[in-house]
Amino acid sequence: MRKIGPCTYCPGGPGSPYGDVPQSYTGAEPSTRRAARVNYDPYMVVFNRLEHYVAMNKIPDKVDVIIQGGTFTFFPKAYQEYFIKFAFKAMNDFSILFFNKNHTIDYDKFNYFFELPGNLNEPLRMANIHAKLRYLKYLNLADKQIMKETSGLLFDTNDKRKQAKLKNILENLKLENIGNAKRSANIFSNKDHSSIASEQNDGTIALNVIKNEPQQDANVRLIRTIQEKLRQEDRKNILLEDMHNINETAHVRCIGLTIETKSDFGKLLHGNEMLRLGCTRVEIGIQSVYDNVLEITHRGNTVQDNIESIRILKDLGFKILTHYMPGLPETSRKEDFAGMVQLFENQDYRPDMLKIYPCMVMPGTKLYEQWKAGEFKPLSTKEAAKLIAEFKRYVPEYCRIMRVQRDIPTNVTSAGVDKTNLRQYVEEVVKKKKIKCRCIRCREIGRFFEKLGYEEDKLNPETFERIVSSVILASKVNKAVPKSDKEKANDKRYKKFKKPALFYKQLLKKTLRHERNIAPEKIKKLEKKLLKNIKLVARHYHASDGNEFFISAEWNDYVLGFCRLRFPSQFLRSEITEESGLIRELHIYGQQVPIGNGNFYGIEGAFQHLGLGKQLLANAEYISKTYHKKKLVVISGVGVREYYRKLGYKREGPYMVKIL
Repeated sequence: MRKIGPCTYCPGGPGSPYGDVPQSYTGAEPSTRRAARVNYDPYMVVFNRLEHYVAMNKIPDKVDVIIQGGTFTFFPKAYQEYFIKFAFKAMNDFSILFFNKNHTIDYDKFNYFFELPGNLNEPLRMANIHAKLRYLKYLNLADKQIMKETSGLLFDTNDKRKQAKLKNILENLKLENIGNAKRSANIFSNKDHSSIASEQNDGTIALNVIKNEPQQDANVRLIRTIQEKLRQEDRKNILLEDMHNINETAHVRCIGLTIETKSDFGKLLHGNEMLRLGCTRVEIGIQSVYDNVLEITHRGNTVQDNIESIRILKDLGFKILTHYMPGLPETSRKEDFAGMVQLFENQDYRPDMLKIYPCMVMPGTKLYEQWKAGEFKPLSTKEAAKLIAEFKRYVPEYCRIMRVQRDIPTNVTSAGVDKTNLRQYVEEVVKKKKIKCRCIRCREIGRFFEKLGYEEDKLNPETFERIVSSVILASKVNKAVPKSDKEKANDKRYKKFKKPALFYKQLLKKTLRHERNIAPEKIKKLEKKLLKNIKLVARHYHASDGNEFFISAEWNDYVLGFCRLRFPSQFLRSEITEESGLIRELHIYGQQVPIGNGNFYGIEGAFQHLGLGKQLLANAEYISKTYHKKKLVVISGVGVREYYRKLGYKREGPYMVKIL
């Protein structure tokens, strides 16, 4: 079983000291605990998470789904499809059951279904909800007749016959669930395994004989458990493509799907499959830029694998989020720093996003044994904070540092960084040394308070959001697209910015002068700073043998939104030709605006739906034309396809495309 054994530092997995948990997780993380509670059922995980957001008074209509735990693309193709299609079905069913036609939540139905208010951890309540979800999981709620019958069973409290029928269904499902759990437990506990199912390049399942490899028993049992799960729970009448089509116009839409993998399972075959599943972003654990380190830690792939995978996936249009692990064995502190800097100095990497995970010692790993024997010393919190802070000098404007520490409680680790809020320690060093970081996270509009000191002025968040929104509407946007006045007049994308700027400037001044927490002597200074125009900035750089353009809408050096345009190094699909440009990401920051709500006045402080996205796309189209491209190809989240359709894009394979 080449390349599937765990790395020397990697915790978790089946049969680990933490129990049967996802590979590289401990079971103590919030996301893992939520998933374990419903036996990692994708439908129930997503449904329950949507429940949490509504209970917190949020409308979860724009959902970014992240599939965590090990190398997802290693699993059998059938399991990957099963997992994704039921995640989509959960979003679709939640939309049908609990949303009104006007895109508001029906709280009466929601509270009745989830037995709220009540004791959230009460066993009977949890059993009832889980049984209802298992009942819904296999129903086609998009069928109006089925939905009518289901709604009657679930919500018609006056019909005793229906209530009795529902009670009988749920009791049977509870018993069936117990039986399935016992069968799965028997399979998992059976250690007499001589073969394991693995997927071949054509997607078929082959059995590879294993002899004298007891350390692989847990993986063998895992695959067998997955096969049993598919036998019990998959339904061929529920199709992935159907779930995608429904989600395009659902109330709860998947705006992005992220899959975690390793580079040796992130090549063209895997990339094409991820496109079919609806994936838009890939998290790749490269961990090190040194081959000897990858080999000694049993990573199972090489530096060249990392480089090839990143290049292939970028050329397919994916956003790339790399994981890097300073403090690994056989790596000096100097090599750690040089390796991190190489991520951006070497054009073979240059990721869009980055997670920095200092190596930690976890029970049950080979690294734990080396640490106990005195053969390995991990980075301390102080060392890690200093290293990462110095590295931030080298992070370019097109990258966002997503995390600087794993979401693992320190009470389940043995050595290494002993603070879960490592980022705060990094920021202390940054502030002390006056290090200026140019990454997206440090410049996004949400950092406005921190960098300009409005916390000291006690400017409340509502006023801040109102001010910035007014600025967007008041601003004469510095368009990077040089168009004639006649062309601008005929271009709908610029009509948003033809409103009288004077009105919004007066609104801004009025807002400031009515804010009692601002000292009068500071108002004029603030007005001068706030009334600067928005600029569209296009930064060009080479990455993974292709040409990249990071186009951002900036105000006072803060990023309001951005677009990633790539001219690929290779043409790996029929939809992508030499005359194509790839839009790999379009992102607008600020308070989320509900789907279909284009009225700024109804949402305080909304930076979305003001036309910035259209502005950024217009610039991407112009740049593409300048380089003689005739087609723009967008890797779009399934739930964002309607947005692009309204802008003249059409579906072509997994992409949305427009002829320029």
